[in-house]
Amino acid sequence: MTYIAVLRNTAVVATCSHALITFKESVKYFVQKGSKVQCVSLDANKAFDKVLHHGLFVKLINKGVPAVFIRLLCNWHKRMKCSVLRNNVFGDIFAVNCGVRQGGVLSPILFSIYVDDLIGELRNSGYGIYIGRLFVGCILYADDILLLSSSCYCYMVCSLC
Repeated sequence: MTYIAVLRNTAVVATCSHALITFKESVKYFVQKGSKVQCVSLDANKAFDKVLHHGLFVKLINKGVPAVFIRLLCNWHKRMKCSVLRNNVFGDIFAVNCGVRQGGVLSPILFSIYVDDLIGELRNSGYGIYIGRLFVGCILYADDILLLSSSCYCYMVCSLC
């Protein structure tokens, strides 16, 4: 299943293909109008592992996500346990206190919601690009982030991150 969500008039893509198409069409739009587009690619190293559960749940509450769904996620995340496999031997089981599940279907969406405030800051900075009223100055796919600017101020966009 694929989808494109819009958080605060910001495109959030659901598949790598959507990210590539959004990038390609955004650049094409500006080049056809005689502008240049500066791009910076960020790999938020182990970003899924660094999502603070409490912060995520607060953000979900503030976005009006139904309480029953938040309780389900809360229960799901507080019961996460891991063990390390080394040389075919499992280590001790330990609780996972932060992060969203690697490979989980909801994980990219939850991460996007978690960083939505940052995207809002980028959008409000005036340095990213817009197509109409849609901000496409930050394209997210999972924990990979593309920052786009139609000016030489891409370094300013990076400083916000």
